Amino acid sequence: MPQVMKDYGYANGAFGKYHNGKGMDEIHTCSPGHHPLDRGFDYWFGFNSHGTSYYNSPILFRNRENIACAEYTTDKFTEEAVQFIRGNEGSPKLIYLAYNALHGPLGAPAPDKYMSRFQYKSKLLNTYAAYTAAIDDGVAAVMKELEKIGEIDNTMLVFISDNGAPGGAAAVLPKNGPFSGFKGQAYEGGIRVPMFIWYGDKIKQGYVCNEMVSAMDIFPTFFDEAGISLPKQQAVDGKSLMPLLHGTSTKAVHEYLVWMSQQAENWGMYSLSDQQTAEAAFMVRKGDFMLRYIMEEDTYYLHNLKEDRKEGENLIAQYPELTQEMKTIFKDWFQQMIPPIGWRQQLWQNVQFWIPSLPKPLPVKRKTSHKKKTNIVKTL
Repeated sequence: MPQVMKDYGYANGAFGKYHNGKGMDEIHTCSPGHHPLDRGFDYWFGFNSHGTSYYNSPILFRNRENIACAEYTTDKFTEEAVQFIRGNEGSPKLIYLAYNALHGPLGAPAPDKYMSRFQYKSKLLNTYAAYTAAIDDGVAAVMKELEKIGEIDNTMLVFISDNGAPGGAAAVLPKNGPFSGFKGQAYEGGIRVPMFIWYGDKIKQGYVCNEMVSAMDIFPTFFDEAGISLPKQQAVDGKSLMPLLHGTSTKAVHEYLVWMSQQAENWGMYSLSDQQTAEAAFMVRKGDFMLRYIMEEDTYYLHNLKEDRKEGENLIAQYPELTQEMKTIFKDWFQQMIPPIGWRQQLWQNVQFWIPSLPKPLPVKRKTSHKKKTNIVKTL
C-alpha cells in the first residue's frame, strides 16, 4: 500500500510497532528489503519486534538509526506522528500509527496524567486502563493536529486491533467474552476485533455495521477513495468498503472469508513457545455460519454465530450440504496459497485432506503449559 501511494504523491510515515521481516540482531534490525524505508515509507520511528518496554526501549529506530529514548512509547509515537503531519501540511499523507499498547509487558505504570484517572482495586487494571487512556489521547492529538492545519475534513481514520486478547490464568484484565478462545486460536475470540472508521460527514455517522469485513479491506478502501487503481500485478483479497460507508449498497462485502493458523494452547504465555509446535486449524465464515477444522483433533465444527456467539453447539449433523460447501471453499482457497513461511510442513500439510497421496505427517512434540501456570499468576 505505501509503495503505490508514494508513486501517487503521498508522504508516508510509520510509527510504532512494525514487526515485518526477521530481526537481524539483538536490537531487531530489519532484514534487508523489509525495512519500512524499503517498503514505501518516507519516515519511520518505531521498533521491529512483537513488543517492547514502554520506557527506555533499547530497540527503537529513527529511520535506520537505533536511538535512545527514555520517554513513554505511546506518547512518543503520538508526538512523532503529529510532527510528521505538521511537516507535510498540504500534501496527501498516509500515517501508520501502530501503538505497542496494550501489548505486554504491563509492569511499568503509565505517566501520572493517565494513572491518576483510575482508582480500581487492582494495580494491574489501573495500569491497563491508563495505557488505554494514553491511546485515546494520542488519537485525539492526531485529529486535533489535522484540524489545526485544516485537513481534518479530508482525512479518513481507521482504528483496528490485530487479534483477540491472549489466554492465560484468570486475571482482572479484559478477555474476549462473550466469544470463545484467544489469540493464536481458531475461534472468534482469536480473530474478531473492533474496527472504527471516521471520515467526518463524508460517511454515515453513528452507523453500526454488522457486515462481515476484514482488515484486508483497508487497502482497497483507501485506494477507492483516493482514486488510485489497485496494482494489476498483485492479487488483492480485500474489497472497498466505500459503498457500505456511504450507505449506497446493502450487498454483502464478502461472500465468505477464510482463516488458517495454528491452534495454540497458549501464545507467548508461561515462557513457552507453543505457537512453534501447534498444529494447524482453519475456519471458513459464510453468512452467519463458521466452519472450523482442528487438525490435532481431526474434527469439524459448525456454528451459527448469530445465535451462538460462544460457539458452543456443533451443527455439523444438521447442515451436511452447507458443511460440504464450506469445505470446498477452503479447498479452493488453500490450493491458491503459498505454503506458510517458517512453518514446518508437518504442521499444516494434513489439512490437504483431499490429496490421498500425501504421506502422513510426522508426530509433533507439543509443549504444555502446566509446569508454568503459577509463574504467570505471579507475574500478573
